Amino acid sequence: MKKPRQEQGKPAPCLVPGVDQGLRLSPWLVSTVGAGVSSARSSEYTSVSLWIVSLIQTWHHKPMSTRVVCVKQAPEAKRLKMTNSLLYLRYIDDIFIIWTHGKEALEEFHHDFNNFHPTTNLSLVQSTQEIHFLDTTVLINNGHINTTLYRKPTDRYSYLHASSFHPDHTTRSIVYSQALRYNRICSNPSDRDKRLQDLCQAFLQLQYPPAEVKKQIDRARRVPRSYLLQDRPNKENNRTPLAVTFSPQLKPLQRIIKDLQPILKDDPTLSQVLGDRPVLAYRQPRNLKQILTNNHIPHNRTTNPGTYPCNKARCQLCPHIYSGDTITGPNNISHTIRGSFTCTSTNVIYAIMCQQCPSAMYIGQTGQSLRSGCI
Repeated sequence: MKKPRQEQGKPAPCLVPGVDQGLRLSPWLVSTVGAGVSSARSSEYTSVSLWIVSLIQTWHHKPMSTRVVCVKQAPEAKRLKMTNSLLYLRYIDDIFIIWTHGKEALEEFHHDFNNFHPTTNLSLVQSTQEIHFLDTTVLINNGHINTTLYRKPTDRYSYLHASSFHPDHTTRSIVYSQALRYNRICSNPSDRDKRLQDLCQAFLQLQYPPAEVKKQIDRARRVPRSYLLQDRPNKENNRTPLAVTFSPQLKPLQRIIKDLQPILKDDPTLSQVLGDRPVLAYRQPRNLKQILTNNHIPHNRTTNPGTYPCNKARCQLCPHIYSGDTITGPNNISHTIRGSFTCTSTNVIYAIMCQQCPSAMYIGQTGQSLRSGCI
């Protein structure tokens, strides 16, 4: 695939996945990447350098309350990020920033972020050369931002084995989706091809058919990277799922559905109810573990269902426990509590609601007692 022609005197676009491709590093910024200022358009930028930063949330003793508080204080965080960073991206509790205001201002920004709440602790990782964020390594090379794949040292290509009892399209799509991910992340075609060779060897070791692996990788390689970086809305369809238990003997079922579709389409009632051709969806058959064991836990009915405080003298959680046998979420859907639970109950699913933000609810689970998990 031909590379897009770059106009003379203009920097290359920023190729970070998820970043607007209209974002370009201005000439004064490019000249100061990873080094001192060699040339600048005006004295206003004589102390500017480019930093790539990763902030990683480290949970301490009270993770549940932290998540609720962060929702409440989001406007202040937005004000900080918009005024101080060239780029701010967040995925759950991992944050990626491109910073242009110097190391001292960056450390001050980090300090302000950690002061949102006593239980919030963001670990700062900074560099003027490269940094890892999720499955991507972002590099600054000759004044341009490039990306490549990042794999943790413990990664062992733990994909589904080819002999697993799954439909053929599942193994094919695993190869294709992984190759597509490599194509999207790697900005350098030669680097992408090298990593795709490693991926191919990994699937061959898992007994995938060599011809099928090569076919799916070549298919993913032909997709333009510019297309993969676009934000595309999900396609809507009017197809009814036909769920059946998977069996190798059901391979002709897809062809049968296709052959019978004209009959359903010609019937005015069925065509209106079913819409387009049904989507064939497989459910997992019972495996050996499910046959030999029973994961159903018999529920002992109690005369006093609901959630109540334990009323122990030193329990600090009792004042915050909602007493009742029903819980209603922000969407006004109610759930009935059939068992009897207190602060000391273990292996529970809990809900935390913020009194200042009624529309915010955090759902979590813990194997310990709720009392030891919150206090």
